Amino acid sequence: MNRAKNKIRNYILIISVLFIYSITCKAQDGFVKNSYTFDVNPNSYVNKTSLKINEGEQVHITASGKIVLRGVTGSATPEGIDGFKNCRMDPVFPFGALLYKIGDDDWNIVDPEDSIIAEQTGYLKLMVNDNDPTTNTGRFTVKVTVQSLKADSGQKIVKKTEVIKKKEVVNQTEPKKVTKDISPDLPSGTLTLSELQKISSDNLNNAKGLLTSKQFHFDDASNDHMNKYNFNNNNVTSSIIKDVKENQTTFTTSSRENYEQIKESLDEYGYTRGKLVEKVAGVTKYVNSKYSLFILALKLNNKYQYSFAIKKL
Repeated sequence: MNRAKNKIRNYILIISVLFIYSITCKAQDGFVKNSYTFDVNPNSYVNKTSLKINEGEQVHITASGKIVLRGVTGSATPEGIDGFKNCRMDPVFPFGALLYKIGDDDWNIVDPEDSIIAEQTGYLKLMVNDNDPTTNTGRFTVKVTVQSLKADSGQKIVKKTEVIKKKEVVNQTEPKKVTKDISPDLPSGTLTLSELQKISSDNLNNAKGLLTSKQFHFDDASNDHMNKYNFNNNNVTSSIIKDVKENQTTFTTSSRENYEQIKESLDEYGYTRGKLVEKVAGVTKYVNSKYSLFILALKLNNKYQYSFAIKKL
């Protein structure tokens, strides 16, 4: 009888040990992997996926396939090809390379050897590095693996202290140009390209702080999603409208000096000529990896007005 009881106790002990071991392994592992596959259209600017990635999740992206860029470059893989620097949306990465970003983070090249920890919550976006992709053909197939902690694991997500964001320079003898964000000696009521980008990215309150420091006056016609500012003196007349609902900021000035200064800064900030869906006299489109910018020079009553409409991509 005692031997039978001991045998039962031993079975219970073994089962308990196995159960605890199983729980411990899950707690140590604690991760759930999900895989997703997307086809990337090479003749559109940005491919926004339906995959929402949460801050702290580990993401691994691989890509395969070939595309033909503008019908003249031959086949290109997701690594892209050398040269064609003026044709790139982001000048840091090779022409035609497959890029990705999460939410409003920076663009990065898809590298199958790397995994990253998402620094923010947002949808995954994919893009072929071409500032005029409308004639591209072919297809890239992307596989995304997202690894996250189980909600009931009792563990907290620990972000890595080093997040891999590898930006490869195609020609190692030609490093990326670093833009020095120094405002030129421009009068009040004028804006640099750097300031215009910042206003476009900021919320209404932060934008208001910058604009009032530049002596723009808040217009009472503003509302909760659109703020308007004006500046007027003997030399310069300017206005700026920031519309968060339309994701657009429009700056208009009479200062030719300000107009020329912004145009001269385009190369420093990686802007290249973009293609207009419909041609409009006097309007020129420029794009970089973060913004699209429309510039208009219009003569009215023998005086020029210069307008800049900027949107964050």
